[in-house]
Amino acid sequence: GLIMNSSSFTGEMSAHTYSGGLVGLMYENPQNVINNSYFNGVFNIIRRTEPSDEAGFSNGGLVGLLYGGTINNSYSAGSITYTNGAGYTGGLAGLTYGGLFNNVFSASTISGTSGTYTGAGFGAFYSTGGDTSAGTNVHYDSHLANFNCAGFTQGNMDCSAQNAGNTAPSYFKGNSTRPVFSTWDFSTIWTTRLNGYPSLRSNTDA
Repeated sequence: GLIMNSSSFTGEMSAHTYSGGLVGLMYENPQNVINNSYFNGVFNIIRRTEPSDEAGFSNGGLVGLLYGGTINNSYSAGSITYTNGAGYTGGLAGLTYGGLFNNVFSASTISGTSGTYTGAGFGAFYSTGGDTSAGTNVHYDSHLANFNCAGFTQGNMDCSAQNAGNTAPSYFKGNSTRPVFSTWDFSTIWTTRLNGYPSLRSNTDA
């Protein structure tokens, strides 16, 4: 399976099918894992006429489509813009079947023309048969996204809105004590930034 540790993307990208700020598609392997990673860039999603399956238009700040696997201690920020009615769009994942999300947050600005499902964290959060999606200690900036946590939810998800009405715009910035950071390692992996979101110590911008 894919194991991604301490990765980030802060540039600009344009895509339309199975696309993510870090990974486009994580498929049918519960051993797929993303740890301590983030997206804080510009993501432009432009829908085309193919594929015919709506799931093909799954785009997210971290992962486009997560079909089995786990994301821990990670976040999405920056901006996500979609045009031509992108299918499934989310700050963390466009579409997830059997995905597990632990101690993650989305502070992405999400905007665009109508899609099938759009959410601050997830376009669609599905559980079907044995493919049970679950979220633990998931948070999102409701003011920046202007969407609910998920456009569609079927599964167990502990998801909390922050910064409603722009009352706490720095909620995720400049600290390491918010509930979402309960398992983040700020001694050796992460570092706080006074007016910004956490950065990896391995990055030159830390």
